[in-house]
Amino acid sequence: MRQDSLIPLQKAVQSYRSSGQKPSSTLFEDQPDPATTAYTGTRDFRLYERVQLNALVYGSRQMLYRISFRLPYSAGRVSWPTSKRLIEGTLVLLSKDNFEKDIKIATVVQRGEEPMKGSNRFEFMVDICLERDNDEDLLGFGNPSSIDQNTHIMIEATDGYFEASRHILTIIKKIEAEKLPFKSYLVDMDKDVHEKDGEQQTN
Repeated sequence: MRQDSLIPLQKAVQSYRSSGQKPSSTLFEDQPDPATTAYTGTRDFRLYERVQLNALVYGSRQMLYRISFRLPYSAGRVSWPTSKRLIEGTLVLLSKDNFEKDIKIATVVQRGEEPMKGSNRFEFMVDICLERDNDEDLLGFGNPSSIDQNTHIMIEATDGYFEASRHILTIIKKIEAEKLPFKSYLVDMDKDVHEKDGEQQTN
C-alpha cells in the first residue's frame, strides 16, 4: 500500500526528467504573468519553481514549513478555488538539484481556497509538513532568516491521493509483524485460510 502511494510520484519524476523541462532561468520581476500563458499539453505531474522556506509556523500537531513558490510559464490560468493543485493531504517532492540526490518528501497541510500571496504577484504560499526531516539538522529544509538559503523545485503527481492511505498505513505500522493477522496470506502466500481462534471457540 505504501508503494502504491508513491508510484504516482515516481512516475511524475520520471515524466519530468524525460520531458526535458527545466526550471525557468528568468527570475526578474518583469517576467510574463503565468496566468496569461496558455498550455495545452497533458502531463502526469505539476511543477512549481523558486520554492523557498518563508517561515516556520505551528500547526495543530507539528511544526510546519511555510513555503513560497512560483508557477512555471506553462501553467496557464489557475482557478484556485476549483483546482486540485496542492490540496490538503497531497504528497509532494522537493529538490534543490533537480531530483538527482536531494529529495524531500512533504505533505501539503494548508492551502485554503486560494494560496496565500507572496512578496510579489508571481508568488504563492502554502504550509507543508516534511514526512522525514534531516536528523542532523532539524531545520534541514533551510533557515528562513538566511539570505543564502537554497531554492528548490517542487513536483506533485496529477493522480493518487496519499492522505486516503495515510491513516491505514499509520495503524499498520503499530502492529507487531508476528501478530499481523493477514501476514501469512499476503506475505507468505498461504492459500489455506483458517478461521480465527476466537471464531472457532464461539462455533
